[in-house]
Amino acid sequence: MNKVSALKADFGAAWPFTVAKGELACVNGSQLVFVADGRIYALNEAAARRYEPIDAIQAADPDPQKQQQGIKLSLAPFLEKGRQLCVEN
Repeated sequence: MNKVSALKADFGAAWPFTVAKGELACVNGSQLVFVADGRIYALNEAAARRYEPIDAIQAADPDPQKQQQGIKLSLAPFLEKGRQLCVEN
């Protein structure tokens, strides 16, 4: 399993989680996950069958209109980095 640490301090306002730190990992070559506080959350469909939904710790968009629509902050930077981890695996 390839993994890298991720800290809220490194991302500032773009940090899309409600936890302050975690690890981004690629499991079994295709399952992207975020590990925080001892729990494993799925970041892609391949991981969704085995791990908890990321929605549980994904932060709401700070824009009040987007919050009303249930829009959360983008996971795109983590998905991209996760894909790179899987390629390196």
